[in-house]
Amino acid sequence: MDDNQLGIIDWEEFEEATKAVLESAGATINMFKVNGKKKFISNDGEYEIDASVEFTILGKAKFFVLVECRAKKPGNKVERDEVLAFHSKMASLNAQKGIFFTTTGYQKGAIKYARKQAIALVQIVDGKSLWITKGAGESNASPPKWVKLPK
Repeated sequence: MDDNQLGIIDWEEFEEATKAVLESAGATINMFKVNGKKKFISNDGEYEIDASVEFTILGKAKFFVLVECRAKKPGNKVERDEVLAFHSKMASLNAQKGIFFTTTGYQKGAIKYARKQAIALVQIVDGKSLWITKGAGESNASPPKWVKLPK
């Protein structure tokens, strides 16, 4: 195969073809596994993680998502240092993504840091959720119908 395919397909067609591959990738997700609390070993020690998701897509591309959960008393927001510590765990365990869930809000510094590190923040209160992500900003939403939240 020729290493340089430019000229056979232009950049716009290539981007559309790539988009089509990614859109169809949803059907190729396999080995999807959700872990509850579990210990993982890295080169700098052992970490107990609240939850994680592992899956493979496009044949051999493996993904590892860490999840941190904090049930806190009302008014006790998640601090920047908590998100920073979570990011450190992500780096040590080579996670591609992190999602931080809490029952309370996040301090401004925590939100700013999470956005810079592409960590998704989720706040769930009274069956409603607030999602804060780098790409989407903030959005208030009821959980999807398929989510089975405990009472």
